[in-house]
Amino acid sequence: MLTNSTDHINMDVFRSHGEWHVDDTTSVGLAQQYDSDPGVVFPTVRFRLYLRRKPRFYIINIVAPCLLLSVLALFVSSAPAHVALSGSCCLLSSVFVNSCDLSDYS
Repeated sequence: MLTNSTDHINMDVFRSHGEWHVDDTTSVGLAQQYDSDPGVVFPTVRFRLYLRRKPRFYIINIVAPCLLLSVLALFVSSAPAHVALSGSCCLLSSVFVNSCDLSDYS
């Protein structure tokens, strides 16, 4: 039979993530018997994580780059040809950097 020493999950080795925040955890030990195997007890532990999204992650990684790229695209389309070429290179490099950089914003 499995027993719980506590009713929550030990978070000592947990690494925080930039997208989610763990508000609370619970664990419940159960002993179930099934009709297919009478007299046999199947121990089960159910874990529950209560998570909350961090909106800053989406703002920094999705919303802000989209707005900046839209503004940059407007300026590139209204600029002369030699400036537009360097602007489009800047646009492509910023897209590449943004797609590679999903850092941990906590």
